[in-house]
Amino acid sequence: MHDQASRLRKMFDSEKTKTEKENYNSASRVIAVASGKGGVGKTNVSVNLGVSLQKMDKEVLLLDADMGMANVDVLIGVTPRYNLGHVLEDKCDIEDALITGPEGLTILPGSSGIDEFINMNIYKIKQLLKLASHLEENYDIIIIDVGAGAHQGVVNFIKAADEVIVVLTPEPTAIMDAYSLIKILSKNEVRPKLNLIVNQVDNDREGDEVSKRISSVIKDYLDLEISITSYIPYDNTLREAVKKQKPIVNLYPRSRAGKAFTKSAGQLIDRDVGNNAGMQGFVNKVLGFFKS
Repeated sequence: MHDQASRLRKMFDSEKTKTEKENYNSASRVIAVASGKGGVGKTNVSVNLGVSLQKMDKEVLLLDADMGMANVDVLIGVTPRYNLGHVLEDKCDIEDALITGPEGLTILPGSSGIDEFINMNIYKIKQLLKLASHLEENYDIIIIDVGAGAHQGVVNFIKAADEVIVVLTPEPTAIMDAYSLIKILSKNEVRPKLNLIVNQVDNDREGDEVSKRISSVIKDYLDLEISITSYIPYDNTLREAVKKQKPIVNLYPRSRAGKAFTKSAGQLIDRDVGNNAGMQGFVNKVLGFFKS
């Protein structure tokens, strides 16, 4: 294991070339979408933000990394033949695994489990680094839909991203679990750009109350700032969109939820300050966490 770690360390160092450093500011923006608990609409947020950003002339890749409940493909009504695992095993090219979704959104289905990263051999790591380079060249924004909760694999994915969107609902358990996730990130010295999306609110007043409550606690006890807080209203048309396997921003763009997702995507673009580590930086960080 020690020899493996040493080889990995040398490989990572060799990847940090002068060219990559010079291109640091133009790297893809990697956004992890997470939640403290399941059932808060995290994947719906990932899909609709991705489609909205694509409509705003951004080239977007959505990586389904929710290994326990991967269902991005279900929400958009496609059946993938290949996934990230097949690419790493050299069973297909990256182009074969990529799915073109609504508005040209690109989707990369995840492999069978985050734990695969722990036992990756040198060949797979080289494949992953090559994949990262390919993605860096083709996408402005990479959204990573990570699993719910706060187990170490999820935390590592969030630590490696440029920023994180934590999705919660007004339910007390969802608020508590979202705070618990952010607290664990803080203990792990994770300082990404922190965004909150309060989903399924009755109105803006409820959204304000929830965001102010959790923002105040995060500021007072964790000394973290929340950069952006968006509200997605409860909307029956969202259920219809899910049943029809279509993003609500396409099927019902003028609905309350559809307009809210579009607004949230615009806020993300407005606050992009650059200086992103990008997909290559993300991969190096994730693999670095597992080798340490």
